[in-house]
Amino acid sequence: MVVWVFRAVRKSLEDDGLIGRVTESTAYRTITSLRQILFILQPLLWGVEKLFGKYAMDPMDRVFFEMNLEPGKLGPLGEALQSEAVLALNKFMLAWILFDAALGMLYSVLESFTLEEHEKAQRQYDKERKELGDVDEDDNAGTNMIISLTESRVFRYVFWGVIISSFLSMLNDAGTAVSEELAYMRATPSPEITKANLAKINPWRDFLPEQDPVLREVVYMKNVLRELTPTTLPEDDYQLFSDMIRSLETRTDICWRVFEETDIRQTILAAANRGSASKPIADEPFSIHSRVKALHRHWGDLERAAGKPERWEDASDTTFLAPLIATHPFGEPEAGNKAEPGGGGFKLVLTPEQEADATERYNKWRRDRDRKVSYLKIHPPTPMAWVPMAKSDTGVRNAWDSAFPDGRVQAGRSVPVGKLAGDQQWKPIFRSLITENIPWGWVAPGEEPQTPEESRAELDAMYEESDRVEERRTKQNEYIAQLKKEADERKQKSEL
Repeated sequence: MVVWVFRAVRKSLEDDGLIGRVTESTAYRTITSLRQILFILQPLLWGVEKLFGKYAMDPMDRVFFEMNLEPGKLGPLGEALQSEAVLALNKFMLAWILFDAALGMLYSVLESFTLEEHEKAQRQYDKERKELGDVDEDDNAGTNMIISLTESRVFRYVFWGVIISSFLSMLNDAGTAVSEELAYMRATPSPEITKANLAKINPWRDFLPEQDPVLREVVYMKNVLRELTPTTLPEDDYQLFSDMIRSLETRTDICWRVFEETDIRQTILAAANRGSASKPIADEPFSIHSRVKALHRHWGDLERAAGKPERWEDASDTTFLAPLIATHPFGEPEAGNKAEPGGGGFKLVLTPEQEADATERYNKWRRDRDRKVSYLKIHPPTPMAWVPMAKSDTGVRNAWDSAFPDGRVQAGRSVPVGKLAGDQQWKPIFRSLITENIPWGWVAPGEEPQTPEESRAELDAMYEESDRVEERRTKQNEYIAQLKKEADERKQKSEL
């Protein structure tokens, strides 16, 4: 009775029935072709997005994309692939795949219950061919056995059983992964808690009032010592360069926040890395080049030493860098300013013109810095990266275990910022102030926006400074070319 029912159903679903009408319809063929095209194109589209989508980005976004600082960032093509229309199309095609597979499986199941008719016809066909001598039964025994096996009802049951069980296993694994991810995301701190955690590690805050004189001198020294790179010029004030370097070698009042926010080390780093066969530097008095190298190494050792406070800690305002030179026996070539009594460091003396220039540069730097920091105090910045605080293997492993309690540590898996911000096992790495995303035209609370005249005057001053820097850089490059030519001539003479 069951076989008879399935025969009847199969007969109704054959070419003149539902399956025939569906599979032969234009809509079915069109959608099936579209599905096959999408299977080929979708990986290609994602590849194009990964390789070429970044070139249509804003330059700063492109930097973050290539550095993988923001894994969720997409280019224009990626945004298009994430649009509602494309997502709806993907859902429709997935439904169509399931419908197409179900249709095929239904037909195969119905066909399997009437297999004896096909077997009977096949046996009759084989018998007729054998009577005509077209088939060598011994030669085709293996082939006939394989065909019989694959066409048997047991084989079909086993085949579809494996397919269905594998599919269910995949669904189960996917469901388990989704459940674990949802449980992990439910443990994510709320936006309010995340903001509060970020505020606790915010490195941008007000300076202590007593640091203003130190900031003023360090900012001015940074601007002047930039002229050491790529080389000094014969008309430069080498005595001023030497006095500034001596001040940095002996100062005991530079705290870690002043050191990091003024970027004085970057200026010394550039000065220390000067000089090469292709870009020689001038013969500088007072051993300036060797002294900036030693100062750079000294600061590097201090940064790597234990006990250095983090930028967001209050201790960074009250912990001072140890000086490179603890005693101050200045020689005759550097005479002029003596160390202050009590080992306070070398006292830098500036002319009235230099004092005015230092005040102007500091006021400009401080005004721009405080304006940006006023925004970051209200909107705590998100770190661009995180590293484990511990140095030992055990400490690093514990940090990863706290970030991923389920143990699934894998590349590309996102970690909620609020979770890391509240975990003292992780150290945040912040961007510099110049790369933080501060809205253009932001005005600090309580201050009046600049008038058009003030903005124009500030812009004119920037242009003048840029022209002065460009003019000096041109002279430096010409001087470097002259030094290289002289060095080549001396080398040729020595080889003769």
